[in-house]
Amino acid sequence: MQPASTQAPISGSTPASTPKTVPTEDYQDAQWIANVQKHSGLLSKDIEAVGNTTSSLDSDSLATYGQYLTDATQTAIEENNQYIVSPKCQGAQKEWELALDDCSSAGELMTQAAGEAKNNDTNGNDVEQALSLIDSGSGHFSKVQEFIKTAT
Repeated sequence: MQPASTQAPISGSTPASTPKTVPTEDYQDAQWIANVQKHSGLLSKDIEAVGNTTSSLDSDSLATYGQYLTDATQTAIEENNQYIVSPKCQGAQKEWELALDDCSSAGELMTQAAGEAKNNDTNGNDVEQALSLIDSGSGHFSKVQEFIKTAT
């Protein structure tokens, strides 16, 4: 006979000494995967636009797309935090969080670089660091996509 539920602590919701249990049927794996797929498409477009903008160093476009990327990742982070996933998905969810954090930071750096460029006060370090963060985020994103392929 199988138990009616498995226990999994929900981080951040209760003190570590009293983990909360989640019934198996309350896991939201499929909904979380659908949400990741929705945001993946949107973020890919923003990341591509940021990449195209950095090569031209157009400060207005850099500010615009940097802010788009920041806003899109913040929305995705907020939505991601609403899902309780099974232990099977928790590693992928963490990778997704890392990807979103990297892309959000990249967007903030792009916006900062745009402001510096308008003041002719830039040496390109912010753009270089932002591109490095996007590359890191893409690595995390690839791991999430690989998980989704095997999970669905």
